[in-house]
Amino acid sequence: MATPDGKYLIQAFLGKGSEGRIYTAQAAPTAPLTFPLAEVVVKVINMPRDASIQREILEHQKKLIGLDCQNIVNVLDVQIRENSCYIIMVISS
Repeated sequence: MATPDGKYLIQAFLGKGSEGRIYTAQAAPTAPLTFPLAEVVVKVINMPRDASIQREILEHQKKLIGLDCQNIVNVLDVQIRENSCYIIMVISS
């Protein structure tokens, strides 16, 4: 399984919560050389079927891209496939 844009290949299931599932992922062999990280965490959340709620969730998640704060996870990208939202995040140490 890959992220919707194909830049990351889902590797291993880490766990699940009330919103969705968490996986590790590796950069795909075809990913551009400028792509930020070789290994990331991908959170896949199930989206409601209501399009307006989907837009709201997507807009909220996209606002997190690029924020750099020790109290939040760094979000690299947000993608949608059908009724799932893929949130690509930096692996925290």
